[in-house]
Amino acid sequence: MTENIAITERFENGYVNIRVMAGVFWEGNVIEDVPGFRRRILHSEPHQIILLERWAANRYGTTLSEMIAFRGGGKSRIPEVSQPVEILMNLRTWDITQRFYPVFDQIREQGVWMSLSPTWWRLCDVRLNAKQPAPPLDQDYLARCASPRSLAPA
Repeated sequence: MTENIAITERFENGYVNIRVMAGVFWEGNVIEDVPGFRRRILHSEPHQIILLERWAANRYGTTLSEMIAFRGGGKSRIPEVSQPVEILMNLRTWDITQRFYPVFDQIREQGVWMSLSPTWWRLCDVRLNAKQPAPPLDQDYLARCASPRSLAPA
């Protein structure tokens, strides 16, 4: 698969926010940009891992939240993405996505985004959804996640 992935970001003042939080991407066209409403297209290469955040709220305070890490080449569909993707992490409830934000802050502070392998994202998905701590971000652990034998006992 060589075609770039197109991702649609959307913002509706206080009600819906779909945004790319991290990854290697470049901006495309702005589809709509009026006060309180914006949609734009972002593009990424299929092998890049992208972190997408979606949340929605209504005037009664009901809030839905989802955090998805994905890359191209899979069989899963995300409505905002132009082609099938491989979902590496999917956090679906408010309390679980809130537990990911400190991890994301650590990723940014340590500058390890490019070191995070698909294995690390899958482990993060399983652990956070089970209400366990996220996997460590130390270089030794990240190197083991990226190796072909991936965390096999020595």
